[in-house]
Amino acid sequence: MPRKDEAQKSTAQACSAVSNETILAAVNSQKDDLSKVYTLVDTLKKSLEGRLDSIEACLTTLQTEHGEVRLRLDDMDSALTSTDARQAPLMYHGQKVFIFPDYTAEVSAQRQAFNTVRKRLVEAGAKCSLRFPAKLQVSLNDTVKSFTSLADAEQFANSLSHNK
Repeated sequence: MPRKDEAQKSTAQACSAVSNETILAAVNSQKDDLSKVYTLVDTLKKSLEGRLDSIEACLTTLQTEHGEVRLRLDDMDSALTSTDARQAPLMYHGQKVFIFPDYTAEVSAQRQAFNTVRKRLVEAGAKCSLRFPAKLQVSLNDTVKSFTSLADAEQFANSLSHNK
């Protein structure tokens, strides 16, 4: 029996050596593949960093250009709103065009105050418009009335509703 055990042992050792060599070869193969993956990841990382730098440079350029365009528009706006009133009037399709600067908070509030009475007047059949800065103009039955006071406009709207 000792010979059989030694033969089995010898066969087992030979198989074990072959197994170990196979495992070692597989590990080395995986190591090479993993090394290739790391190389690809590094290449992609460098490529992305270059692209991000390029995108950042483009963004900086666009921000600078945006600022310059905004300054030019502000200059043009200033030039338009500060034109001399003695110059020939600005015309578009035969109609005068008036250019006014942005409304102040006070003028905006005065104009908004007319909103409710305007709705009532329109419902009564009147045509309403706001004139600068805060003047309500009402056209009804071939007559035109103007109001700078909200109370006067409401009184007029009330008189229309009582007449019905």
